[in-house]
Amino acid sequence: AYAVPAGKYPPVFMDIATSVVAASKVFALQALGKPLPKGWMIDENGLPTTDPSDYPVRGALLPMGGHKGYGIGLLVEILSAVLTGSAMMGQVKAWVLDLPDPTNEGHSFIVIDPSKMMPLDQFEGRMEWVIEEIHKAPKAQDTNRIYLPGEMEWERREKALEEGLELPTDSIISLAGLASDYGMDIYQLIP
Repeated sequence: AYAVPAGKYPPVFMDIATSVVAASKVFALQALGKPLPKGWMIDENGLPTTDPSDYPVRGALLPMGGHKGYGIGLLVEILSAVLTGSAMMGQVKAWVLDLPDPTNEGHSFIVIDPSKMMPLDQFEGRMEWVIEEIHKAPKAQDTNRIYLPGEMEWERREKALEEGLELPTDSIISLAGLASDYGMDIYQLIP
């Protein structure tokens, strides 16, 4: 993940998994009983699979961007696990499983103060220029806008604050299971 202040614009930010897709999307398809798209996952034998039923106990998500994504993923592993002294690679327990022991995941944060390289207002002005140049760039046919990382999320946040949030089906299924576990009626929680 990264976030960069952008002067008069909302911060440019991105938070992604270094896999082809975030694990939450696999769990959503599991909950709906649907197969995965090809190219998302391999099974315990390293072969491509579209069956999400045993994930994360068996199988693995593929890295984004092939060998380049693998290289970035390895850097993230080095910064968040090797450097922090936490569990590494296969030693990390799946955070989605109900296990009695902690996952021992590691995290690493790198903070850069742009004012140490140039005056902050100059940095923000340069960020504003980058954003405006990207917005002015030629668009592909039938495309009205170019988004920077985080812009869609900022817009969705504003809309959700005004109109509320519509839950996806897999979230409703999870909430229904949780409500059932506690003897509650899901419709008491969700109108």
